[in-house]
Amino acid sequence: MQQAFLDHYLKGKDTWHQAPVHLRLRNVDGSFIDRDEQEWPLARTVWTKFYLQPNGGFSTEMPTDDFYMTFQGDDPHGLEFMSEPLNEELEITGPAAAHLCISSDTTDADVYVTLRVLDPEGNDVTFVSANDYHGLIAMGWLRASHRKLVQEKTLPYRPFHAHDEKWPITPEEKVNLDVEIWPTSVIIPKGYRVGINLTGTDYELTDESLWTTDTPWGTVWKGNADYTHKGDSWMKELHGNTSLYGEGNNKPYIMLPIIPTN
Repeated sequence: MQQAFLDHYLKGKDTWHQAPVHLRLRNVDGSFIDRDEQEWPLARTVWTKFYLQPNGGFSTEMPTDDFYMTFQGDDPHGLEFMSEPLNEELEITGPAAAHLCISSDTTDADVYVTLRVLDPEGNDVTFVSANDYHGLIAMGWLRASHRKLVQEKTLPYRPFHAHDEKWPITPEEKVNLDVEIWPTSVIIPKGYRVGINLTGTDYELTDESLWTTDTPWGTVWKGNADYTHKGDSWMKELHGNTSLYGEGNNKPYIMLPIIPTN
């Protein structure tokens, strides 16, 4: 494919007949489905808000009651939200985003959003990813002091952050975070579950048998390979307690790109 591309665009040969978008959709058994598309994100995407529930659920229904819950900034598992077993196959393909209202008992906080797939027995399903043999299907992260958005570039499914000034938070002040989640593609079978974890540090797979120990650098990969955020983990303001709020119509949700299967 690379040879055909380079011959076409560098040498003018008639060798490139690839569709504008080529997907390798991931299956839970480690196989792939190749599919050509004409645009990105896909025009037929059904952008769907999945609300985080106060009972730890994860569904398209907005909670009726207000709630809040707290997690520690150095906890790699944090808050967990789980869907009911799927009634039918589900395809998630495209970029995603999370809308959260949080506070911290310090002047800043890191928030990580990790999207997971679990089999009918409740075990994590991992996938070959760009940076781990046993990767998770999608993740995103944002520091609260970097929550400033560029409004003219922000889309409902892709927040665009300025990163040109810090907006510290006052302890216990409630602020909204819109977190970009990297694009993904996965086909989830009937009976499986979708999970979301909110943490203050990189999420780690709880099943140690899924950790990659024979790595080139002698480190242990726990779902993120060596691409972890440890550089400024010493900052005391990142080790506080972070609270998640669902109040009125400002309930936390994850917007997922659902692709109709028929």
